[in-house]
Amino acid sequence: MTRVLIQLFFVLLAGVALFAMWRRVARMDRFFGLVVGLGIMGRALLGQVLFWLSWLELVPRRFHLGGGIWFFALDAQHYMATAVQAARNGPLGLLGSGQGSTAATYVELLSSFAWLFGGVASIGLLLNLFCYVGTCLVIAQCSKGTPEARPAALFFLVAFSFYPTGVLWSLQPLKDTLSHFLLVALAGSALLWQRAWRREGSLSWIVWACLGILLSLYGTTGTRWYLGLAILCSVGVFLFLVLVTTKTRRLALLGVSAGLFLVLTRVFLVTGGEMVPQALKLAILRPTAPAEPVRVSVAVSPPGGHQPAVQRPSNAGSLATEMVSFVERTRSGFARTGGTTEIQLAGNPSPVRRWIGGLIATILPHAVIEHLSFMTIGGGRGLFWFADLDTVVFDVVVFLSIFLILRRWRVASLSNAALWLVLLTAIFVAVPLLYAITNFGTLLRFRGMILVLFAMAPLVSYRGAPRLPSSDPQ
Repeated sequence: MTRVLIQLFFVLLAGVALFAMWRRVARMDRFFGLVVGLGIMGRALLGQVLFWLSWLELVPRRFHLGGGIWFFALDAQHYMATAVQAARNGPLGLLGSGQGSTAATYVELLSSFAWLFGGVASIGLLLNLFCYVGTCLVIAQCSKGTPEARPAALFFLVAFSFYPTGVLWSLQPLKDTLSHFLLVALAGSALLWQRAWRREGSLSWIVWACLGILLSLYGTTGTRWYLGLAILCSVGVFLFLVLVTTKTRRLALLGVSAGLFLVLTRVFLVTGGEMVPQALKLAILRPTAPAEPVRVSVAVSPPGGHQPAVQRPSNAGSLATEMVSFVERTRSGFARTGGTTEIQLAGNPSPVRRWIGGLIATILPHAVIEHLSFMTIGGGRGLFWFADLDTVVFDVVVFLSIFLILRRWRVASLSNAALWLVLLTAIFVAVPLLYAITNFGTLLRFRGMILVLFAMAPLVSYRGAPRLPSSDPQ
């Protein structure tokens, strides 16, 4: 009984913390507060309804897995089982609770929430609410002091708060909302880094920017290691562009940038651990070393859960060569896994046709795809109407984002390193995933990362442009 009362007290504290975070957003801009408030209430109410419908067994089992977990959140079973077991072992059991998982960072956070608030699936909703409000708070901070950036910030908040599958994933113990928060935190940290060096910002700006970039890479690598690799490559380009477009303190900037990138590389390798193929590690650590035969462990996480690592031979060649090889193996793993919403291309498709198939599945509604002879998508449980709605929202957000960026291209092109960071991350994520993923349900989840990056880009194009008015970055 005492344990229950303590957990109830922590739940109340969590509610106060969420309210305080929302109030800070609302004080910056009332309309921001209205949008974020609606996002919080909608997620909280829908999440509770789904939880109790499943917990009380009020709907047929074909729609849910019991205990508050629904059919579209198969991964949540593994996450919750790991989190509950870690919480039972006390605070020491939380350390390394995500070891061996393909989502170690998320599992460790979920385990902490299970220990503080109880081992039920609704803690996933609470964690995702913190990630959602945290994301919106970063956006509000980035637009602070720049009136012309307000529409771009509002564009992101509306898109992020109400895009259908983003709301859906946030209702279950899934890692997607955390990944979205980390991507936005990375962009915000990059903006602070860029402004600090160009506008003679204080040392604290640089320190906070370094910490933000490091923690973003750590979190993304521990959640999806290949996303961490995309960020590592994008940050490398970002640091170089800041260096070549900054006219003051170049020697200091060069030294700090080189040191930061070296630390980021080590963070990626250590955090990724066994999830990162050995040949890829060698390609990063010794890019000029001759190729040698090695054994590489490839872990492919299918839509319905986790699959034991498969040993496959590979050569430690260039980074690009190893990544191409890994993407091909990943696609083969997804194809073996199958799934009710498997994307099936007509004939014997070439690699180009496979990538085009992924692109079509991403940008065209299923109602249109089913009339094409190019590909078919099965299953769906009668919910393709929801996926089609999400596709329309995705297309609108991406189109408007590109339009807003092009309007400011002359002002925010090469000189805006933070914008290139966001766009390159989107490209590095999209290109391999559109080829590798053969299941529409999985593609639907990964598509959210691309939407978040594109939705963030217009705001970065304003805040990262040179000659911004004086403002407080805090």
